[in-house]
Amino acid sequence: MQFSSHLTVGALTAIVSVKAGWIGLESLDILAVLIGCMLPDIDHPHSTLGRRVKILSVPISKLFGHRGFTHSLLIIIVGLWFLLYYLNTPPGWATGLALGYLSHLAADFVTPSGIPLLWPWRQRFRSPVTVVTGGVGEKVVVGMLMGFTAVWVVCGGHQCRPFFDWLVQLFS
Repeated sequence: MQFSSHLTVGALTAIVSVKAGWIGLESLDILAVLIGCMLPDIDHPHSTLGRRVKILSVPISKLFGHRGFTHSLLIIIVGLWFLLYYLNTPPGWATGLALGYLSHLAADFVTPSGIPLLWPWRQRFRSPVTVVTGGVGEKVVVGMLMGFTAVWVVCGGHQCRPFFDWLVQLFS
């Protein structure tokens, strides 16, 4: 997915996370989600983040390539441990980073190349239905996520059940 899509999905994740009570409404918790949604692409020197921190992105890219360990669950587990137990990071920040990171992985999961979710096992996982990065499908997926998030926020989660049941029946 493109940077703008990752950022949009990250923002939607922040909205849902606040509404669900996973993070607080504090600006630093929300900022952590937005930073987290960009972090996996630190492994690509030409990504928006990679261009700004070449000192990190170039060596990571040379050692592991794009969509290597930075696109896995292992980095989230190790990162959370490091943040919470080594740096004593506030839980809202650590949770926000992890949720943003997961939103990035979920977005890349729907691309044809998928992600090595269980790295160092090199098997890539991807959705049965994929969209090409930068294509119309990417915009449709992001637009649908925006719509679902708006409906969920407006009708309060559990009260949306009839709407989401209707959608499931529609696509079944």
